[in-house]
Amino acid sequence: MKEFCKLIDLRVESDPIIAEEIAKVFSGEQEELFKDYDVENDDFDELLGGLVYVVETPEDLKEISTMQENKETGEWRSLFEVPSSYDIAHFVGPNREYVLIALIVCNEGGPSFFIPKEVYEKCPNVTESIKLTEKFWGWAEEHNRKALEALGDGNAGKT
Repeated sequence: MKEFCKLIDLRVESDPIIAEEIAKVFSGEQEELFKDYDVENDDFDELLGGLVYVVETPEDLKEISTMQENKETGEWRSLFEVPSSYDIAHFVGPNREYVLIALIVCNEGGPSFFIPKEVYEKCPNVTESIKLTEKFWGWAEEHNRKALEALGDGNAGKT
């Protein structure tokens, strides 16, 4: 698995699709949050709360934790073993060249993993994780909408 600490390195050493996906984090509505940073040269640990990784082989998926515990060892199971919902799990690129998975492990963020098509096509847990993530966040959105309606918020369900 290849590790990246800075956006400038990602731009030079990886697929432009990956660099542009990460660059989106620092623009738009979030741009104000990063005004005091040099987003090209500051470490991802500081900016995102974790590094950016590009998976190179199916074996690398063993390094991506899920939220499912192995009952025998007490350790978190890997994406190689089982699918899981994540904070972020979606396709990236016009032809689904990658899957981006991010697990926010604290208030400061967490690592981001880009899994290329040639890897995710060999491990169905990756695409199943997208479905589980969409299902979870869809449930959460619906739950929040209903809670707001119960409170009498006239804007409930409007985005």
